[in-house]
Amino acid sequence: MKNILLFIFLFACQNSKKINNGLLIQGNWCLVEKSELNEINYGEITFYNDGRVVLRSRGDTVYRYFYKIKMNELLITRAENNDTVKSHILNLTSDSLTLASLIEKKSIQIYYRCK
Repeated sequence: MKNILLFIFLFACQNSKKINNGLLIQGNWCLVEKSELNEINYGEITFYNDGRVVLRSRGDTVYRYFYKIKMNELLITRAENNDTVKSHILNLTSDSLTLASLIEKKSIQIYYRCK
């Protein structure tokens, strides 16, 4: 009996960090930190409930892709490149999103809910 309870406890603790629900990521997110002034960053990201994601960069460039969340990974599918890019989700709460990378950006990307 103790072994079963220990297993359940360890399983629950291990899975508490997994992001299984895509509902929390839906909405508008604004970039907090930019690496360099001249670097084009995705300053705003909008995740829709139908699996679409829109990224807006400086210079008013808009990118439209599709996304899925699998465990702690954000999977972005770019139809024009016929590829899927994986970004590890370091943190996701109701008001903050931290990604280990985002598409070609290999540095940590920190977002907060746009106001």
